[in-house]
Amino acid sequence: MQPIKRLIGWFMNYMVYDTVNDTVNLIKSNPKITIDEIAVKLNKSRRTATRVLKKLQEDGIISRIGSDKTGYWEVK
Repeated sequence: MQPIKRLIGWFMNYMVYDTVNDTVNLIKSNPKITIDEIAVKLNKSRRTATRVLKKLQEDGIISRIGSDKTGYWEVK
């Protein structure tokens, strides 16, 4: 049972890392990308995209410059 739990844990971590990495790459290629556009391009829900962006902001990897409507993302 333990090896299966480890495999599932590894797989979930890989999927999360992949989503985070893809999000950063999308922002680098288009700093004005919206949350909805990120969700569509990653084939994830809007809530998941929001959660990933919040975590990236908390970790100091990205920041939002300006307003939600006219602002843009900055990768540090």
